[in-house]
Amino acid sequence: MTRSRFSYLMILEVILCFVLLGAQFFFPDTFSSMLAFPFEQIGAVLRAMSLSGSTGNIMAIILFLLVVSLPFVAFVRTTNKRDLFAEDYILLFLGFFTCFLLYCMINPGLFPELFSAGIRTGKTLLGACFYSTLFGYWILRFLRHAFLAEKKDIYHYLVRLLQCLILIFLFVIFGQKSNELISSYIDVFAKAEEAVGNLTFTSVFLLFGYLVTSAPYAMTILISWHSIDLLGMLTQNPNGEITKQKTDHLVYICSFSLLITVISIILYNCLQLLFTPALMVINSSLEFPLLPIAFVLVILLLIQYIRENQHLKEDNDLFI
Repeated sequence: MTRSRFSYLMILEVILCFVLLGAQFFFPDTFSSMLAFPFEQIGAVLRAMSLSGSTGNIMAIILFLLVVSLPFVAFVRTTNKRDLFAEDYILLFLGFFTCFLLYCMINPGLFPELFSAGIRTGKTLLGACFYSTLFGYWILRFLRHAFLAEKKDIYHYLVRLLQCLILIFLFVIFGQKSNELISSYIDVFAKAEEAVGNLTFTSVFLLFGYLVTSAPYAMTILISWHSIDLLGMLTQNPNGEITKQKTDHLVYICSFSLLITVISIILYNCLQLLFTPALMVINSSLEFPLLPIAFVLVILLLIQYIRENQHLKEDNDLFI
């Protein structure tokens, strides 16, 4: 995927996250959870078609079979292209699970019997199970292709991996974290009359907490973007002057990212402790983004290794 197309994909994902967040607020019965998208909406449409009459019921059955057959079609196409691997049989599980998932979405009355926590939680759990299985299948396929890849193909797999990480971290910022922020605002305003504390100050501090917890993921996206550029330069001219400048620039970004992350977390916890009497909501859990920090450290170590190789090449050239 080219740089411009991937940029459009990133923008599209952010817009989709905002649309789903707005839909959750204005249409909570149809958009109860982001993880239930789009199965919850498909189930609602199929249910309405089924209740409209005999013709609608037949159309609903046909559409139901078309949707649940997609994993099975993917499995059959895989068998026609190449020999099957162990992870390919996950597609069969996805097919049967999609059938169960969509049937539950069409008949929400089943959720109280299956999930004691409620309909919304049940839809979220089903969606989480589907997407975790689907992502697990993609990861296993990626690992197999990566191990079997030739040297010239490694660059493409690394770029795809970084692009996937960018999309995941975008969802964390504009999907998961934004949803948590909106839910916190709703809870705070609902309990404004009963709770002790300053409403305006609490609202500002909730936004500050959102920025603090999202900053590491935003920095990781920036680092991944520049890493893709550096990979392209390393494949073309690994010891060129522009490549060396890009390497030094990426080292600076990684160091700055770690510095901002650590300082912002310390500042957030200290300010929360200082202004506890004025806050209506207290975050008693330790928010420490281990995944972004570990990712940045790995990238930083790899870049340092690349820089050492570049310096070694320069020393060898001088010696010769």
